[in-house]
Amino acid sequence: MTTPLDILVMETRGHYADVTVAQLEGAGHRVHRCFTPEDKGFPCRGVTSPDDCPIDQGVDVALVVRPRVVPQATTLEAGVTCALRAGVPVVEDGQATLDPFATWITRRADDAGVVAACEDAVADGWASLRDRIVRRALHLMAGTSGTGQLGCDFERQGHRLKVRLSGPPLPDDRVHALAVRTVDAVRSEGHRTQEIDVSYTPTTPEEHGHEH
Repeated sequence: MTTPLDILVMETRGHYADVTVAQLEGAGHRVHRCFTPEDKGFPCRGVTSPDDCPIDQGVDVALVVRPRVVPQATTLEAGVTCALRAGVPVVEDGQATLDPFATWITRRADDAGVVAACEDAVADGWASLRDRIVRRALHLMAGTSGTGQLGCDFERQGHRLKVRLSGPPLPDDRVHALAVRTVDAVRSEGHRTQEIDVSYTPTTPEEHGHEH
């Protein structure tokens, strides 16, 4: 089973996303909302209950459900702006025609469905961040027995992001420099993460080939 995701769901109008929410929860994912289906718009949950703001608590992906063509964003879709500013990938389940979000979405749900689209958007985001970290680490890894073999995995826990690096044994100063470059890579990728924990685990040459 895919690791459960925290998904912020928005809809053009109340109850448009009811079926979608059931699909996401049926796949084991956790759904969060800025508004209840009965809300008409402002104020959102982040205003009425700041500690419960989904973006501040940490979500993996945002999904906006637009079953009808609406050329302008509605008040119930205000969370798209917050998601984009926080570096959260945005998936849309709706048509491209007159879509106000077309330029900004990461993926559009297709025949594979919204569950797959959300999971793929998150995977793409981690892949992009992993590539950025590896590029910044290249010269730090130069001259080691495992040049180019840097393992990099992620785990998000609320507003905390854990980055687990692994590779050949490195002196302490290089490990520290690698951690600094990793944090910078996360920030430059656009992730608004309040806490970033970076760890480095030395591996044997035999293990290098199994790193991701």
